[in-house]
Amino acid sequence: MTKVYQPWEPELFQYRSLAYTFPRFRLHGIALRFQIHPSDDAYFNIYDVDRSPSGLPYPKLESFAQSLLDTQRRSNLFDLVDGMNLSEEWGEGHLNLDKTPDVAYAKQQNEKMAASAAPGEDPLDYHGVPTHPTPLREIWQEIVRGEQKRIGIELPTEYFATRFFAHGQGDPRLDTTRDYV
Repeated sequence: MTKVYQPWEPELFQYRSLAYTFPRFRLHGIALRFQIHPSDDAYFNIYDVDRSPSGLPYPKLESFAQSLLDTQRRSNLFDLVDGMNLSEEWGEGHLNLDKTPDVAYAKQQNEKMAASAAPGEDPLDYHGVPTHPTPLREIWQEIVRGEQKRIGIELPTEYFATRFFAHGQGDPRLDTTRDYV
């Protein structure tokens, strides 16, 4: 390993997730941790990227959101929608909502998950990625319309549009006041 990146193992094991099967690293001297996922797990064009001010590649917002929808990663999609304050209209203008999730991909992920069950864990306990073809527009609308319901009582709604986004905040990708990696 280099002086810059070090292997990192989290304190908690993530049951019912393939995340623990992928290599994880941390940046030496900076509070940044990341995982490397295979491109078939990400389900987006790996060349459709933006770069952070320091050159770190990350998927374009539209591509990332579409990937989360296509792979039915709802909890990640909740976080993205709430973190970026995305609207129904944004989805209509930037996403392909006129289809259903890839059922073959869902079945493949479920097979990988069953094969990677932790010792003593029953693979049948894992609910898996849904394999029924729910229209993506329906999934998108359900997630976006639930933004207000996900705001906890500790966050006053007169100040917060979502659980991660204050009213009038602006696009967090354009924030130049914080230290970037």
